[in-house]
Amino acid sequence: MKKVILVIIVFMALQSFSVEGNSKESSVFRLEGLPDLSQTDPQAGFDLLGYVMCGPVAVSNSLVWLGLKGYRDLVDLSGDPFTDQVALARLLAGEGYMNTRFSRGGTSTINLLKGLERYITGRGYEHSVISYYGWNYCPERFAREDLPPSPGKLKEQFSPSSSLIINLGWYHYDPKEDCYTRDGGHWVTMAGHGEDYILINDPAPWSGRSSSSHRVILRRIEHGFLKGDSKRLPRSAWGYYMVSEGLPLPKKGVVGIIDGVVLLEMEVQFPGYHGKENPISLKRQAPVWTGSR
Repeated sequence: MKKVILVIIVFMALQSFSVEGNSKESSVFRLEGLPDLSQTDPQAGFDLLGYVMCGPVAVSNSLVWLGLKGYRDLVDLSGDPFTDQVALARLLAGEGYMNTRFSRGGTSTINLLKGLERYITGRGYEHSVISYYGWNYCPERFAREDLPPSPGKLKEQFSPSSSLIINLGWYHYDPKEDCYTRDGGHWVTMAGHGEDYILINDPAPWSGRSSSSHRVILRRIEHGFLKGDSKRLPRSAWGYYMVSEGLPLPKKGVVGIIDGVVLLEMEVQFPGYHGKENPISLKRQAPVWTGSR
């Protein structure tokens, strides 16, 4: 009986997981209806015009989508999606969760992870799993391999019951030193993928006000090194992936490199289940990104 119920739940989740294909390219996987809130939308009225709100907004895209697709206890929904998401982003940015601050440049990796964990468990989904892949520091309970996240691994982890929040680093490249110097970062939401690209919902103002997923092509870095203010830098740039085309950048001369990825794997929720008994998870066992060396 349990097997039948699990099959039904997975089937229901897949209804919002679009698979498209034609003779010109292989299948395209996307989360239909994934929100694409702009962090500087005047109607949202975020503090400081929303310029440091990319983390909470990127996460709220995923949480609202999951809430609308069956995880009813995850988000308070009133029937007004915009107002509900703005309220959620505000909550996530607060001191009790991600503690997003202009003076700190926005939301750090560690604060985003801790804030997301506190929110997810507080809503009754204690058996969901939050992981981090990348070079930035995080508590051991979130840490997986710190090898460069690859497009192949992003696609492998993408599913109707998971969320991928990508941390892009903004770098300036010096060809004489063969060095990428970090100058800030940005959080975006993965919305899908095709054979040679990923789909990104970007909350940044330079991505435009209208809702749309960017078709982003990534290119593997073959040489050089990364440096910046972090204690985890410098390190080899070999094997990391940079934005080649498809995603607007904040200014001329900046290179976008994937520094890390936050993965949220939601547990399967039975009708009336509040995370207290008999959890069944769609997550893969101990996912590890082995890199491509």
